[in-house]
Amino acid sequence: MISIATRSLLRPTIEVSPSANVNRSFSVWSGLRAGHSHFNNIKHKKDRNDRAKMSVFAKVSKSLLTAIRLGGTDPVINLTLASALMKARQCNFPNKNIEAILTKSSADKNSPLYDACTYEGVGPNGGSIIVEALTDNKNRTSNNLKFIFANNGGSLGATGSVGWAFERKSLFLFGNDGRSEEQVMEDVMEGGADDVQFNWQDKTQAEVQVLCPREELGNFKKYIEGKGYKCDTAQLIFESTGDSTEVSGDEKDQITRLIQLLNDDEDVQEVFHNYQIES
Repeated sequence: MISIATRSLLRPTIEVSPSANVNRSFSVWSGLRAGHSHFNNIKHKKDRNDRAKMSVFAKVSKSLLTAIRLGGTDPVINLTLASALMKARQCNFPNKNIEAILTKSSADKNSPLYDACTYEGVGPNGGSIIVEALTDNKNRTSNNLKFIFANNGGSLGATGSVGWAFERKSLFLFGNDGRSEEQVMEDVMEGGADDVQFNWQDKTQAEVQVLCPREELGNFKKYIEGKGYKCDTAQLIFESTGDSTEVSGDEKDQITRLIQLLNDDEDVQEVFHNYQIES
């Protein structure tokens, strides 16, 4: 079983508007509730969806631009770009936008350059949190994160304050391609996996989660794809090396809110923590 720091993805929570449900039923009623019409409620949900999608796309654009500026436009050589492209496809970032960024970044040496920063903090109940960000203004990002932590039962710490409780690892996610657990285990262990976990969706299909040493990011991806698997995620993460911080009840709501607010910040790319949140 993989002991991995819970990873919060780039995308904020997106509500699905009623217009997305083709089998929806309609009810007709009159009057207002809490000062809002039924139409306004739908409109507000759509606005939140649009804002969330814009936020995700802005973060993807930033990660692509930074990866290209630092390592070039070839994802075979530039593994940071390869990882950013995977994230872009996962959130349905338009291909035409990707092509535009690749073209613009190659031709425009004055395109924005963002600093990659790692922040460490303590959350409610003493949990450890690591935040990865890309920013063009470190003071703004630091102040924003400090405010979010302080107003949600935590505190932003100095470098090294909680980093000792995590280890840098390479994370890979891919489908088992209909192969047995024994066959997949044999393949990944032969490729140098440290640990593996299966999340079975039915009797034959599973998502496979593999951890490898950080320096094996490119090698293992090439190896597993050579075995015929389609790698959906290949990226560096922070794995918790100690005991998880268990939470439930009111603490669960507070911690969930803190993590969501951190993810919603315009500069934040990833949030890792060691909380074990009871469902």
